Amino acid sequence: METIIRPAAAEDRDALAAIKAVYVQTMFRGVVPQQELRQVEPKAYEGMIAGAIEAPGRQVLVMEQQGNLVAYVIFGADPEEAGYGMVFDTAFALECDQQSRNQLMTSVLAQLRESGMEQVHFWLLRENFYVRYQLESFGFKEENLLRTVEIGNRQAQLVRYLYTDKK
Repeated sequence: METIIRPAAAEDRDALAAIKAVYVQTMFRGVVPQQELRQVEPKAYEGMIAGAIEAPGRQVLVMEQQGNLVAYVIFGADPEEAGYGMVFDTAFALECDQQSRNQLMTSVLAQLRESGMEQVHFWLLRENFYVRYQLESFGFKEENLLRTVEIGNRQAQLVRYLYTDKK
């Protein structure tokens, strides 16, 4: 299977938003109320993705397999801690297997390392064990730092994970 990892382009926005919508509907089952998940649409993510593609200091890597986009990662410098990298968002299509996910995340971490950021943060919903497991499979470790945020009409806790380059 031909796999290409490349920077995102503006014309990738709609396909990436569609991947994100399905990813949220799948990975947030049991975490976000089902009635909210049914309302998740790609349009909700188009602005965020377009903004990340164009934002200075942010990078978006995409993975293509057989000519179809199957994943993306948005990353850059942590705006709160100098010298640290940050993964701001990820989404993987259902057909994107763990080996492919690892390949994309390895590319992201290598680019951050080349920029002098050997430690990388990732904030995610504390109660989402699916995504936490996925992140731990990439080598991130929970830091036990929490942040409360508003999601819709409810409060939720984010937990911060840390990746430290072992090289």
